[in-house]
Amino acid sequence: GKDFLILNLEITNPTKDKLNIRPVDFFRLKDDQGQQFAADVHNDPVKAEPISIRKTRVGYVVYESKKSFKFLVGEINGEKQEIEINI
Repeated sequence: GKDFLILNLEITNPTKDKLNIRPVDFFRLKDDQGQQFAADVHNDPVKAEPISIRKTRVGYVVYESKKSFKFLVGEINGEKQEIEINI
C-alpha cells in the first residue's frame, strides 16, 4: 500500500566556491493535517563544484493511492513556498 515519491533536483552553483548543500533541509512534505515530514531518502550532503550543476534527489514514502502532494520549499529558518504536485 506504499510507494516512493522521488523529486529529482538540479542544484546550480554559479559561484567560484565549492558548496556543501543538504537538500533534505529545503523540502518538507505537508500532509492533510498540516504535519511536515522530512525526506525518507536523500543524499547528504551534496557537493556542488564551482560553476556547475549537480543533480540529486529526495524521496518520500507515501500511500500509493494518494495522487496530490503539498511541499514546503525553502530554507529551514526562512520563508517557505507551498507547492502542490498532482500525479
